[in-house]
Parts: sequence; structure tokens; C-alpha cells
Amino acid sequence: MFGSFASSSRYPSDLQVWIARFSKSKTKADQLLIKTIEAFGDFAGLYTAYFEEIIVNGKFDKASTTEDRLRTRVLSVLNDYWAPVRRVAEQRMIPHYREILDEGTMEAERYLQALNLSDPGGLIYFDKAAVIRRFPYTNTPFIGVPYNITTEGAFAEGQSGSEEKFAYAKQDETLGFTEFAEKDWMAIPHELGHYVYWNQLANSDRLLEQHGEIRKGAAQVLSHSEPYQTLRSHEHKALTTTLLDWLEELYADVLGTRLGGAQFVESLQSIIERWAGNIDDLMENDGAHPVLYLRAFVREKALELNGGESPVDWPTLFQNRFGIQDELELEFEVVPVLDAATAASLDKEMLLAMLGVEPFPENLSVTGFVELPVTQVKTALLAIVSYLNEQISAVLASGIPVDIIDMSVVFDEMREQAEKEVERSQKPTYEILLQPQILEGGQQHAHNCWAHLTTHWMSTHNH
Repeated sequence: MFGSFASSSRYPSDLQVWIARFSKSKTKADQLLIKTIEAFGDFAGLYTAYFEEIIVNGKFDKASTTEDRLRTRVLSVLNDYWAPVRRVAEQRMIPHYREILDEGTMEAERYLQALNLSDPGGLIYFDKAAVIRRFPYTNTPFIGVPYNITTEGAFAEGQSGSEEKFAYAKQDETLGFTEFAEKDWMAIPHELGHYVYWNQLANSDRLLEQHGEIRKGAAQVLSHSEPYQTLRSHEHKALTTTLLDWLEELYADVLGTRLGGAQFVESLQSIIERWAGNIDDLMENDGAHPVLYLRAFVREKALELNGGESPVDWPTLFQNRFGIQDELELEFEVVPVLDAATAASLDKEMLLAMLGVEPFPENLSVTGFVELPVTQVKTALLAIVSYLNEQISAVLASGIPVDIIDMSVVFDEMREQAEKEVERSQKPTYEILLQPQILEGGQQHAHNCWAHLTTHWMSTHNH
């Protein structure tokens, strides 16, 4: 796609081909896609012009790189920025994908309208898991939904010769793939919860401060909740840390429940039935999401707070599927906060394991962990849910700001952000601009690195 950028006006050369491919369509998704491709073209021109000026005037470290190597790196970074747009475009060129994605776009539009966010809208595409991304050159979020919406179905011949039409196959009378696909769109309201969490303020410098205030408020709610009146100091610290680590996911689930209603709550049932084979799976803590057992009651509580009634009898489901007869029998294990007092109480093997220096020995006693009754953890957690529901009500009442894109301003602010990093990173500004922040893999839950439109970060959230 990318050639020499000696003249930024000629760069890149094939965006007009992509635009022409979708310009005949008047669908919401295709119009958003065209707008995004055009925005990327503007961004690419400014980006290459910035580096061309550096190269032509020799403002780079000639001891560590050459003109050709620097140009190659610039094109590689731009390809990283372009790749998600190309992915959306290519998926929309596959007929049966396009049909399903159009349906998903309509679902997303319904939720976006409820948030007064029809502009900037949202682009739906297929990914390995539910994900939301936003890039510096557009204020339109990219919302990924799982591929299983397509693979769980069956393809059938259409009525007009070789035309393929997508048709869902029924699994059984109680849960057909059509119903399953409808539930899978419930990833959208949850991901929009993350969008609101990171876009609730127009001032991006104030945003992280706002997140800190939400976290502080949640901690205060916990300290006044009933279970905390009987917890010992180390238990208090351990549980607070665990629950606050789930805070953004809780925020997304509460807002997702407000958008998706009873169907959103019910969608968790299919997730549990597909992914949890035993009680250990129900209680598995990845450090970012509420464990599945508690997450069911999070969504149920959020629905009740907004005038709804859960369509799922969770205690009966957990009893029938996992043999949980009495919640009082369950305990939840949390890692203690590793302060000086806790460290002094641990043996060497446990301390090294908790620090990540050594793996946990197979026969290691887990006395260093804090075991709490699930009933206590649930009571404390639901107190946070009530608090977050109030916070979200205030955000929705005041309205979610929508940015107006001025690409030259966006790029100037990216450069300013990079300049602020020079002293800390000990790298020149152009080197920082050559490091797009695409957070995947082990970083997939690092939501704190999502930044507002006006910064350099490429926002990623995965499930």
C-alpha cells in the first residue's frame, strides 16, 4: 500500500480505491468507513510530512539509523495504524460477513442513540474476542464482536443461483443459534461501557483525575459496607485491592445492563455454560474481571437498580449445573496486599512466588492467601455496583462529550504529548512518535493506558 512519501500529497496512493469501493453504498457502516478512511489519509499526510522534514533537514541521529531505515520505520508504523481500518473494509467485502455486520451496526446504533452518540457512531467488525478500540485519527470507536456469530451458523444456497445467504442452524429447541447470535450482540453494550468510562469528560487531562475520584469513592463505599465492619486489617486491604482492580469492568457491566436490559443479564448465562466447567472456573480471577459467579449477581443488581427483574434464577442455575447447594459453603481466595507487614509473615517460597520470582510450588501451603466467605465478598461488591450506577446516572444526565476532529490539531497534540515524554524516556520526539501504542496479549487488560482522542495512545480493550 505504502510507497515513497517524498510528496505527502501522493501518499498513500490507494485510499481513493477503497473509498470508491464503498461510496455507492448509503449504509451507516459504509459511510462511517469512508469517513474513517478519509481521516486516516489526512493523518497519514501530516505524519509523513513531519518525518520528511526531519529526514530532509538531517534532524535525526545518523549514528543509529539511516534515511532509508527511518522511512521504512515510518511506513511500518503507518501500516499498524491502517491495519484495523483495512480489516474492517476487507470483512465488509465478504457478502455473508457484510450482512451480519450490518445487523450488528444496527444493534450498536440503537445503543449509541440511547447515549446520544449517533455521531461519531461505531464500526462493528469480527475479532477473536469482544474488544473496543479507538485511534488518534478518528473519534469513531471500532467494536469487535466474536467470530462465533458466523461460525456457529450454517451456510445455505440462496434462491438466485450461486448467491450465498447466511442462515442460522438450530442447535435445539431451547437454545438455537439465532438466539445465541442475538445474545452475542450483548458484547456491544459492555464495550460501550468502556467507551463511556474513557470519554465521560471533554478534558482528557482531567479524565485520569476523574477515574481516581471514582476509585476513591468506591473505596469509601467499601469501607462503610457491612462486611468491612468485621474484616481484619489485612483482609480489608486484600479485598479492597481485588474489587477495585475490577472497577472498570464493573462500570462497563453496569452501563451495559442499563443499555441491554434483561437480555444483557441473560447473555451471561450462555457465557457461563460455555466457559465454566466447574466451580474453580466460576471463581477464576484474572485480575481485571469479576469472577463469573459474582458477575452474575453484578448484572442482576444493576438491572434491579434500574427497574428490571432478572430473567435468570442464578442460585438454581448454579445448583443444577455446578452442585452449589448453599452459597454459605463457598469461599473466595484473594492475594494479600504485599506490604511490609504481610511480607514479614510469609515464608520465603511464598514471598518469592508472590513477587513473580519463582512459580508457586505444587505443594505450597496457601496460608498467605486470604480466604473470605463469598457472601461477604458479594455484599461488598454489590455496594460498589450501587455506587457506580449513581455515577453513571450523573454522567448520562450531563451528556457524553463528542469531539470534533481537526486533524492538524490532533497531530499537534500528539507531538506535544511526545515532547512531554522526552525527558522521562530519554528519546527524541520522533522516536516516541514511532511507537504506536497497540496493546494486545499480556497488556490486553491494561485499560489505564487508554487515553483520549487527543493523545498518541491507540486504545484497546479486549475480553
